[in-house]
Parts: sequence; C-alpha cells; structure tokens
Amino acid sequence: MLTAGLAAAGCFLTGCCGSPMLAVYAGIFGAGTLAIPKWLIALLTVVLCGASMWWQKRQGSKACSCCQEG
Repeated sequence: MLTAGLAAAGCFLTGCCGSPMLAVYAGIFGAGTLAIPKWLIALLTVVLCGASMWWQKRQGSKACSCCQEG
C-alpha cells in the first residue's frame, strides 16, 4: 500500500512523463532556498539536453522501420 502511494505521488508530481511539473512543485514548496550554484544548473541543463539529443538521434533510425519509404 505504501509503495503504491509513493508511486502514485511520484507519478503525479512528475506528470507521468517527466514533465516540468516537478520543477514547478519544487519551486512552490521552497526549493529556491537551497544553495545550488547557477553554473551547476546551467551545466546540468546543457549535459542533459546534449544527452537527450544524442539518444533521439541514436533511436531515430530504428524507431519505426515500417514507416520508412522504399
């Protein structure tokens, strides 16, 4: 029962698909009081965007072989 509750709460907080709702909720509940350097947030953003672009390019060629022409 506790595991299901935690999973449901986590799914609700993140919007089920990793949407930016987690950042919104963290801002509402006071995550701005944490002393996280801005350069660290910028670095994390660049690294995660780069990793996601790499992942999409890697998966793009084999994502849907039935839709490719010829």
